[in-house]
Amino acid sequence: MRVLIAYDGSAFAETAIADLVYAGLPANTDARIFHALERPSDLLAEALSGDWSVLVHNGPAPVSEDVCARLQRRFPAWNIQIETAIGSPASMIIKRAKEWHADLVVLGTHGRSAVGRVVLGSVSSAVARDADCSVRIVRRMDQRSDGVLRLLVGHDGSPEADRAVAAVCNRVWPAGTEVRIVSVIEELVATRADKMAGIANTVSDINAEEHHWLEYLTGEAQQKCIQAGLAASTLVTDGDPKQTLIQEARRWNADTIFIGATGIGLVERLLLGGVSLSVIAHAPCTVEVVRAN
Repeated sequence: MRVLIAYDGSAFAETAIADLVYAGLPANTDARIFHALERPSDLLAEALSGDWSVLVHNGPAPVSEDVCARLQRRFPAWNIQIETAIGSPASMIIKRAKEWHADLVVLGTHGRSAVGRVVLGSVSSAVARDADCSVRIVRRMDQRSDGVLRLLVGHDGSPEADRAVAAVCNRVWPAGTEVRIVSVIEELVATRADKMAGIANTVSDINAEEHHWLEYLTGEAQQKCIQAGLAASTLVTDGDPKQTLIQEARRWNADTIFIGATGIGLVERLLLGGVSLSVIAHAPCTVEVVRAN
């Protein structure tokens, strides 16, 4: 598995590094610690004078090498290397991930660096939206008192949702890891015109059919997780997918939300596809947006 880790030395980047032990990544992982240095404006470059030239030529290698050494001690079987690029952070991360055929990009929700080391900034949403591969946006969380790892998977019946389930099942998780498959249905509401036309029952039947269908699909996903050695449960409920996924993640104390990059549910009603960025912005935990490679 190829994992591109965006890093700028900030507390947010350090959180992303620490989260790797909770990502279920395999022993044969090929990791790249990636610096994307944004060239300053002409005025800032003039103020920095020779400092920027030194940074461009030498780069922040000592910081990266320290992180590389720490990761190598934690994951001795991994192949870990360091790369540095100059340009727009989001663009360079997306470009490098595509060139390298990365399976996963890992980065913090924000990044702050010293003058001349502007790396991550607020690029997580852009990378999650435009990358060709899966993206793991890491958010700092408090330590769980019970030590149980909890993974919430958003499922709308789409192939993208199936890929999110497969991503979870194909990882290596500690014993006792729990998975919750959540499907959120935005029910059709019969209008006054529907009632006058006598089709209100048809709207109700469509809602009931979608409930049954998603209950069947989440049941299948649950069985796949159980076969992968995970303790799995399901929830099929009504509401706004954006709000409900976040609320359930908070209520259930989820450590990570896995969600497909796009998704179209029954009767061509957008369920998960339009909520990924909203979940990234407001989730109380790490979010992994899953794409097929």
